[in-house]
Amino acid sequence: MARLLWLAQVLRDAGLTVHEVPGWKTRGGSLGEIRGITCHATAGGLNSTDDGEISTLLHGSSTAPPPIAQLYLSRTGHWHVVASGKCNHNRVGWAGPNRGFGNSVLLGIEAQHSNKDSERWTERQYTSYVRGVAALARRLDIPVSRIAGHKEHQPSPHRAGRHRRRPTPLST
Repeated sequence: MARLLWLAQVLRDAGLTVHEVPGWKTRGGSLGEIRGITCHATAGGLNSTDDGEISTLLHGSSTAPPPIAQLYLSRTGHWHVVASGKCNHNRVGWAGPNRGFGNSVLLGIEAQHSNKDSERWTERQYTSYVRGVAALARRLDIPVSRIAGHKEHQPSPHRAGRHRRRPTPLST
């Protein structure tokens, strides 16, 4: 599976609002057959903007080179397609249903959220997350059991040299 050029259409067909980030069709490295989906949260500030979060996904961070994820889900429930190829959203997991798998065979979604207990997932964003992930899993023909939050893929206590877990709506 070289490129996931169908991402935007699958999400639109699920009745979701989708924005295509310029250059997404050629962004990212070579992918293998997608074996699972990892659901992340951006850990951005409570006042983070879509533009700021997408910029991080496009340009990387101190812990991940770009692009960071194929998909971004804003607090509004809108999806943004960032890349069609391999992204750097997580390392090879040591637990959970996608244990032993990493970036080259896992689809990554980053949802705008601070990861603070004080921020609740809105119904609008949560519903969009569930609908979008369900549509992606159907298109990829992967079972629900292969959908995991970052917490399940790389749980604490973390291995030496690994980053701490990041909660997602699937892990709370």
